[in-house]
Amino acid sequence: MKKNIKQILSVVLAVIMFIGIAPATGINLVPSASAVSGTCGENVTYDYDEATAVLTISGSGAMTDYLYYNSPWASHRDEIKKIIIGEGITSIGDYAFFGCHAAESVTIPDGVVRIGKFAFDDCSGLKEVVLPESVRYIEWYAFAECTGLESINIPYGVTEIDKYAFYETAIKSIVIPESVKRIKWFAFLDCKNLADITLPNDLESIGEDAFRNTAYFNNEANWENGILYLDNYFINASTDITSATLRPTTTMIADNAFGFYPKLESVVIPSSVEKIGDCAFMYCKNLKAVTIFRQA
Repeated sequence: MKKNIKQILSVVLAVIMFIGIAPATGINLVPSASAVSGTCGENVTYDYDEATAVLTISGSGAMTDYLYYNSPWASHRDEIKKIIIGEGITSIGDYAFFGCHAAESVTIPDGVVRIGKFAFDDCSGLKEVVLPESVRYIEWYAFAECTGLESINIPYGVTEIDKYAFYETAIKSIVIPESVKRIKWFAFLDCKNLADITLPNDLESIGEDAFRNTAYFNNEANWENGILYLDNYFINASTDITSATLRPTTTMIADNAFGFYPKLESVVIPSSVEKIGDCAFMYCKNLKAVTIFRQA
C-alpha cells in the first residue's frame, strides 16, 4: 500500500516540477490552433491551418466532387481566408469551396482543366480570380453569387460558358475568346456592373437571358427600336414590342429572344442571319407575319 502511495506521489511531483520549469525552457503548454488535413481525391490531399486560415490542396489529378456543404473543410467555410491549389491538380470538384464567404484569394495553377459545378459559388469575398490557360471547362454556377468578384478572365480553349456560371457577380468587363462557341442561359444574369462585353465572331448559340440585368442590358443607349444587340447578335427585345425589323448585319437570334412576347405581330429577318436560336418565337400568340430574306 505504502509503495503504491509513493508511486502516486512521485508522479504528482514530476508533473508539478514539469509545470514549474516549462516557462523557463520555452515549452508552450497552451494548445496551438489545430491543423485539419485529409484526402479529397484519389491522389489529392488537403491541409487547413486554423492559425493562418489557409486551405491548401496538394497532389495530382482530380479533386473529389462534393454536394452542398459536405466537403471535409465545410465546417470552416466562414473562416477560410486563402485557398491555394497546388501544381498537379487537374479538376476542381463540384461544390469544393461552396459558401467560403471569408475567402479573399484563390490560387489556381496551370494544369487545372475543369472548374466544377458550384465550385466557388457564394464565395462573396473574392475580388479577382485569374484562371490559367489550361482551363477548358467552366461548369454551371462555378462562380455564381460571388458578389464581390470584379475581375476574371476566360482562357482561350474554353468552348462553352455554362448556365449561371457568373450569375450575380460584380464583374465590370469580360472578354470572351474566339474559342467559345456556346454561352448557356443566364450565364451572366444579374451582373449589374457588367457594361463592357466582347464576344467572339463565330458563336453558335447564346442562351436565354444570358446578359439580362447587366449594366449593358440596362443602358437605354444600347437599345435600337426595342431590340438589344451585342455586336451582330440579337439577344433581347422589349416585352412591349409589336413589330421588329432586325438590322442588316445581324448574324444570330439568341434563344428565346422573342419568347413569350404576346404583343409581337410581325418580324423581318435579314439574309445575314445564319442561326435562329431555340424557342426564339415561343408563345408569340399574336405573331402574324415573319419575313425572312434569302441570301442572293
